[in-house]
Amino acid sequence: MTPEESKKLDEVYELTRENHAMLKKVRRVQKNTMTMRVIYWLIIVAMAFGAFYYIKPYVESLVSVYTNTTNTIGNIEESIPDIGSVSEILRQIQSN
Repeated sequence: MTPEESKKLDEVYELTRENHAMLKKVRRVQKNTMTMRVIYWLIIVAMAFGAFYYIKPYVESLVSVYTNTTNTIGNIEESIPDIGSVSEILRQIQSN
């Protein structure tokens, strides 16, 4: 092997070592980024479930109030006779 070839081989070896070191750093950054992304989404999902857990009683009470209101309105509509129009109401009042 000539001295020139040996020098070039040493340069290639040195560049390969530098390249390997940079690739290891890039891979480490990728792993850290992926880990942080997973943690980020786990926190978001946990907060969503936590919010649902704390809001659920309020939502259930609102649904209960809505159901009771619709039932009450239905009962009132059933108890009021079918009058039809304002003129019929006036006729019924005048006839009494």
